[in-house]
Amino acid sequence: MPKTAHSRIQGKLTTAINSVVEADRTALAFPELRRSFGGRSIVPDVTVLPWSDIPRDESGMMDGELFSAPAWMIEILSPDQSQSKVVKKKSFVRLITGRF
Repeated sequence: MPKTAHSRIQGKLTTAINSVVEADRTALAFPELRRSFGGRSIVPDVTVLPWSDIPRDESGMMDGELFSAPAWMIEILSPDQSQSKVVKKKSFVRLITGRF
């Protein structure tokens, strides 16, 4: 489970990215957003979606599940966390989608 420092970095990073990309509707960063594809799900610390890839309902509100690889997938490593978990997640995305 993420601890306070990890969570704080995640929040600051999401806010920093959105301060650059949200106003002109280029993209949007989300913390802990589940993506399902290739029979598995991943939950990166921060996911960045191009504005056009954000699922919306009939009224234009953000809604729905995501079934493709993220445009950006950011993982924040804690000092005691192994890099191998992140490498496995990245390798899975590359294997299924050819991206990253």
